Amino acid sequence: MKVLLVNPQYPEDDIVKRRFIPPIELGYIASLAMQDGHEVKFVDANAENLTATELTSIIQEFNPQSVLTVTSSLDRWICPHLKIDESFRILEAAKSVNREIQTALIGPHSTTAPLEMMQRSEAVDVVVRGEPEWTSRDWINSVARDKDYENVAGITYRRNGEILNSADRPYMEDLDALPFPAYQLFPMQKYHYRDHCLNRPFAIALASRGCPYKCTFCLTIMQGKQWRLRNVKKIADELEWLSREHGIRSVMFFDYEFGLNRDRTLELCSEIASRKIPMTWGCEMRVSDAKEDVMRAMKEAGCNFIGFGVESGNQEILNKTKKGITLEQVKKAFALAQQLEINVEKPYWILGLPGETMDTIEKTIEFSLDLHSNSKFPGNSAFAVPYVGTEIHEIAKKNGNAKTGTWQEVSEMIGKVDNTLPPGDLKRGPFYRKIKSLYYKKKYGAHYYMNPSFYRDNLQGQLKKIFK
Repeated sequence: MKVLLVNPQYPEDDIVKRRFIPPIELGYIASLAMQDGHEVKFVDANAENLTATELTSIIQEFNPQSVLTVTSSLDRWICPHLKIDESFRILEAAKSVNREIQTALIGPHSTTAPLEMMQRSEAVDVVVRGEPEWTSRDWINSVARDKDYENVAGITYRRNGEILNSADRPYMEDLDALPFPAYQLFPMQKYHYRDHCLNRPFAIALASRGCPYKCTFCLTIMQGKQWRLRNVKKIADELEWLSREHGIRSVMFFDYEFGLNRDRTLELCSEIASRKIPMTWGCEMRVSDAKEDVMRAMKEAGCNFIGFGVESGNQEILNKTKKGITLEQVKKAFALAQQLEINVEKPYWILGLPGETMDTIEKTIEFSLDLHSNSKFPGNSAFAVPYVGTEIHEIAKKNGNAKTGTWQEVSEMIGKVDNTLPPGDLKRGPFYRKIKSLYYKKKYGAHYYMNPSFYRDNLQGQLKKIFK
């Protein structure tokens, strides 16, 4: 059977920046489908800049029996896109070619609100709930066999005018059972991330899934709370394969919690270092896990980038969000990374979390400048988004911010859940002007407009934008 997998063209807006990262979950699904004897075609409409309309001719030429797409790929499972209309347009394009084509939608939106996704477009035959790989494999085989979806665990589907749920599928226990992703189908030369330290050709990999922490703003439902691990030798094997077969020079581990267990991290780094793979890599890590022996081992194994999640420079806000870190740990982690010459992302701040005030934001600006003199406000920040399925979305429902509880209204609540901030956004309006004024005063002094450094830095910033 012919199977078409599509990564949609993602929008870029004030909240979510467009990335060009291989959707590894579609690579896993492609490998599984090919193992089962299906003919698979993958189209990365995001990397190739193809709209759903432009995909129509590809669908006509390939003539698939099933088409599957995603609302947000794995690198965005924890902070998904809000504008997902293009995913529906892709499935509608498939149905316009042939009404008999069976369609499926995967991703965090399908997992948290399957009924809403089914109701948004009649072109959606099935939505996959939760981790998509094994469920998608079973669905593809069901399409090829008899379209008896009742026995496919983890989906919501249509039958005789009704929308039905099959039994839930548990999170996969054996991550090593997944094959290597079918990157041979991907336009690998189009992908990149953190170009200043992660060289192209670039790919992503996973060492684990799951996160046991309880941050109120994180959407972790796609991977769950249980931390599940891959075998360290399998991980190193995959890095060797990426280097040998695809010429990959850098990899980003998109684990929720790369360094959660010290001994495990040291074991993994030892295995990677022993292979002497000509590759650098990056990861995302909690500052509370940034111990000196661990980070030295990471550096020796090729780690060249760490994204530390900080979120707020005010300890009270961190406590309210159940982040489970201290500002002192943040300082130590950044200092250690600098000492070891590991690139770190500039502190990224989530503003407008529950309990936020202009006073707490002022503390965040002060802490940011203390941590990194080149911090920009509000350039390195974003409003808190009450994603469906997060605790702050539940707060929004309780206090009346959320009227329907759907994904379609989330954009109206950004930065407005249980705080006392003025109106506006991070690009314009009263709030933006207050933030900029606070930032300038903290960095250049109360009379910043009389400080030559203020004009020099702003001119340099504008020139960089012009000649970028």
